[in-house]
Amino acid sequence: DVIKPLLKTAALSNVNISLTDYLHAATLASSRAFMVDDFHMEALVPLADAFNHMCQRVPAGEAVPEIQSSDAPMEPIHAAATLQEAERLPFSRWQGDVPMMQMALAESTTVHEPVPSQAKLAALKKTGTGPAGHMMIYVLRDIGAGKEIFNTYGEFSNDKLLQDYGFVLQQNAFNTVTLAMSFVEEAATRSVGKVPCRRRMAFAKGCAATLGLQQEDEDGSTECEEEEAEEEEMTDDQIEGEEAEEEAGFVLFFELPADGQLPRSLLLILGILHADDSLLSKWEAMSGADLKSAMRRFKQTNVLRDARCRRTLRLALRKRLAAYPAPLTSAAEDRMKWRDTFESSKANSL
Repeated sequence: DVIKPLLKTAALSNVNISLTDYLHAATLASSRAFMVDDFHMEALVPLADAFNHMCQRVPAGEAVPEIQSSDAPMEPIHAAATLQEAERLPFSRWQGDVPMMQMALAESTTVHEPVPSQAKLAALKKTGTGPAGHMMIYVLRDIGAGKEIFNTYGEFSNDKLLQDYGFVLQQNAFNTVTLAMSFVEEAATRSVGKVPCRRRMAFAKGCAATLGLQQEDEDGSTECEEEEAEEEEMTDDQIEGEEAEEEAGFVLFFELPADGQLPRSLLLILGILHADDSLLSKWEAMSGADLKSAMRRFKQTNVLRDARCRRTLRLALRKRLAAYPAPLTSAAEDRMKWRDTFESSKANSL
């Protein structure tokens, strides 16, 4: 809907670019580009994009203080011991601690930059990651001679890696199962009825920013967090426009980790969808800190104690399971099949 009309515009009318050509070029760019800083934004950086990805823990901030002198060594961060590749079944659950990242960008320089059309407001922008604005990458721990140095593209599950970079890891500590919001809403409609479900969903969407029910970006932040400073100087018309678009930022899916701990946003949605009318009316009259405080009751044990919440979650998960191709096999069966395929491939290559 967007790209095909663009390819027919005057600027590109004399260039023979098919949709397949565009998708190929876009894939090349998106699989290699990464966020540099708030000034350069996402960019292609030759050589820096040559590092392969490895499953590693990303610390808060994803940056290290700038090294002023090449003679000043970094204090090494040693990785936790992990199982050898030969001891693991392909795509089996991660065992042991996740090593910290081997390398990181230098800490960016923060500057105040005026926001166009908002004279009183200055946005915080990070620009340049090293001396003279050069992008600096530091190795954070000891790496033996001849060993490959790995980057980490983020704490991503295999579906994210496949979608954005075209590969998956046989061992990934951050694998999740994605559960669509639409599955939960459909299941709740069966549990509580169409009209009550619609009212509760409208309440959740209207309070999405307050309750943290907005879809997170790749860096874990929400639109609300990123635009908080700008909202202070917004005009009434701008605020109305933001409110109209709020529903577009509403959570679309939940990522379920292997440890069974449900995301906070999913617990909130389940609690809201199954609240009785009197309680919902009280929430609808609240705002800000009072509403946040009222929602603290939704811990995993409390939510799953409600039989209706359990039923809705079970129905949503069954629909998610049905999305997998038949015949369904267990994780253990899949791992054995992958191992046999892997061993056969190794034998044929010798």
